Amino acid sequence: MTNYAELKKLMGWIELYQCEQPLLKLGYTVPDPRLPDFCLPADSGDNNGLYLVFKKEEDLDEASQLILAQLVFEGYAVGLVNDWESARYAVMEYLDREDPDKSESTQSDIPGGALLN
Repeated sequence: MTNYAELKKLMGWIELYQCEQPLLKLGYTVPDPRLPDFCLPADSGDNNGLYLVFKKEEDLDEASQLILAQLVFEGYAVGLVNDWESARYAVMEYLDREDPDKSESTQSDIPGGALLN
């Protein structure tokens, strides 16, 4: 499945869940391929916002790695995710909310991804 299809699924989930978590209304996709795929510009207390990239770390080119490192340096959390479900989990983890679609036993880390901060 393409990044576009995964982003579309994530945005569909956000549309459904934003009534329970209003900060999700701030989330948007980033159409520039040099930048992360999704941004949630909401302060978590520890970070200024969250950027998600639908790639594995080994698939990032040097320019993308530098951009992500700069975002982390500037106080943003950056998540590398494989699919919309791991992106959903990263968003909920970032907002320090329990994912309503997952059991407690799967809340320990981001399945299919990593959160860098």
